Amino acid sequence: MKPWTQPWNAAHVSRPLRHNGQPHAGINVLTLWATAMERHYSAPIWMTFRQALKLGDHIQ
Repeated sequence: MKPWTQPWNAAHVSRPLRHNGQPHAGINVLTLWATAMERHYSAPIWMTFRQALKLGDHIQ
């Protein structure tokens, strides 16, 4: 039986962050990781539409 090996390098992986630098937790981590991989996003920072508006950003 072959021993388990880690097929990826986890050194560059970080938890998704909220716009204020706080890490996400729970299922949100998996959901945001999957979305980032699917859409080829490189930045780990996420925010909601309302958070962006509160910060004065314009969403199109």
